Order: sequence, then structure tokens, then C-alpha cells
Amino acid sequence: MKSLRLKPLVLIFSLSFIACQEDTFNQSNESIDEDMIDATLLAEEYLESEKGRFNDSDKAITVLRYRNGKLYFDTNTDDHKGYQEVEETSVTANVEPGDYIFWFAGGGLSEVDDIDFDEQAEEVLGDLPVDFIPQKMWVVRVPTELDSPQMLKYDIVYVPRESGIQVRLDPKIAVGGQSNDDSGD
Repeated sequence: MKSLRLKPLVLIFSLSFIACQEDTFNQSNESIDEDMIDATLLAEEYLESEKGRFNDSDKAITVLRYRNGKLYFDTNTDDHKGYQEVEETSVTANVEPGDYIFWFAGGGLSEVDDIDFDEQAEEVLGDLPVDFIPQKMWVVRVPTELDSPQMLKYDIVYVPRESGIQVRLDPKIAVGGQSNDDSGD
């Protein structure tokens, strides 16, 4: 009789254990950032086509996502992992002279219409960002001859899927080791 009571308990325990394992598997799959993977592959494709080479240390990739009425970013150049809200004081990339900067329209965005630098940043950069993949990925190269830290201001002009209305936000890029604290606003 005890054997009959034990079998259902073992079965329930086994099913619960399997269900927990499946939940853990699904959670780990959700932590994979498909947008960052796609953006990295496209950045490498761009660098191979332009220069015949690429190096992980010479590209800053910023993935943009829209969710719950806000624009978020994650970058491969920041020690902080995970998406952060884009604000006026946000530094979306920390780069060195000679680096390439990429912006990628990820989840929740129908397009990124423009990466629009202010006049001072245009003087520093010379070339304006290129729309490498129309409304999906932008790229610019920081000149190699910069000799002092710079904080470059720019606007991200984007269209969320949910509203279809164009929005403009103005974060920054730190070049040459300048931190977020000394932005000079």
C-alpha cells in the first residue's frame, strides 16, 4: 500500500523537477541578446568590406530598443551589461580615436531615421554617420588624430513601432577616456 502512495509522489516530484528545468532553460534563452548578435555580425561585415579587417577593440556597437514608451540602449563598450534608458546625460559609447561607432535599431523600433551630430561634434568627426543599412544601422569613424578627450553630443531620431511617430533624443559619446561626470553641460 505504501508503494502505491509513493509512486504518485515520485511522479509529481519528477514532473515538477522537469518543469523547473524547462523554466530555467527558457529564462537562459531570453537572456541571449539577438539584437546585439545581429548588430555585431553586421558591424563585422561592414568592417570587412571597408577595410578588409576588423578587431573587437576598434568598434563600439550601440543597440537601441524601444519598450514601454522609452528608448533604451546597450553597448559593447560599457562595463555595465544590460539595457539602460537613453537620457540627455547618457553616454551611449566610450571610444578611442580611430574607433568605429555603430548604432543598430533593435526591438520595438521600426526605424532609426538619423544620427544627427551637433555642430561641434561635426567639426570633430568630419564625416557624418553613414546609413549602412537604411534606417537599421548607422556607422561613423572617429578620426585618429584627436589628441584630447571629447564629449560629442548627438541626436537619435527614431520611430517606435507602436506609435509610428518620429522622436528625437540627445545623448552623448565619450571619446578618449572622458567620463560621464565631466560632460561640461
